[in-house]
Amino acid sequence: MTNYVVQVLKEQRETVSKKIAELNAELRTYKEKLQSLDDGISRIDSNYEPPVTRTRTTSGVGLKELVLAELPIDGDGATPIEISKKLTENGRQTNNTTVSSTLNRLKSDELAISINGKWFKTKKETSEYDSDISDLI
Repeated sequence: MTNYVVQVLKEQRETVSKKIAELNAELRTYKEKLQSLDDGISRIDSNYEPPVTRTRTTSGVGLKELVLAELPIDGDGATPIEISKKLTENGRQTNNTTVSSTLNRLKSDELAISINGKWFKTKKETSEYDSDISDLI
C-alpha cells in the first residue's frame, strides 16, 4: 500500500510541476507583451513612466535595501533616475518616482542624505548595511 501511495503522490507532484511550468511560460509571454506596450507608449509619450509591478525577490531583499546598496558614501552621488536605471538593469523593475520615495524614507531613517540633488549613504549606517547587502546582491 505504501508504494501505491508514494506512486500516486509522485504522479500528482509531476502534474503540478508541469502546470507550474506552463503558467510560468504564460506569465513570461504576458510580461513581454506588457513591456512591448510600455515601450510603445513611451515612444509616443516621452513623459510616460510605466507603473511598477511589485514582485517579491527570491533573496527577500526589499527595495529600500537595494536602493541603499546603490548609494555611494562620497564622490558624485547618485540621482533617483540613475539608481532606477541600475536597479532595472539588474532585474528589479522600478522607476525614479518609486526610488525618490524610497530615498526620502531612507532620509527620514537617517540612512541617506541629499546634497544638491545627489544622494549619498550616511556614514552612520554604512558598515552595517554593506555587510548585510553585499552577500545578497
